[in-house]
Amino acid sequence: PPPDHPAPPYEAPPIPPGHTPPPFPLLFWDYRTQQAGLDEEYANTGAGVRLGAATSGTLSGSINFPAAGRWSVFLVLHAAEGGDASDEVTVTVNGAELGTFNNNGGGGFP
Repeated sequence: PPPDHPAPPYEAPPIPPGHTPPPFPLLFWDYRTQQAGLDEEYANTGAGVRLGAATSGTLSGSINFPAAGRWSVFLVLHAAEGGDASDEVTVTVNGAELGTFNNNGGGGFP
């Protein structure tokens, strides 16, 4: 079995009362404000976002949610061509670093 991931080193803000709105896609590329090291031609096709001729990259932006509520966000990242166990991604949301995660070929969702 894949190894357990450590708990993220942050505390989530309190969740206000309310219902969970219906899901909608977060089109990061369409709402980017900055990017570096990414394959723009590939991203402009709508197929996804991937590194270009670089070993690291960044993508920043801002997305307004269509309604207030109790939102859950799923972010799926994977190595397109196998990757290496030392590959890692650092996830930062609203300036808070949520964690750094290594490539895990046996884990993930679903």
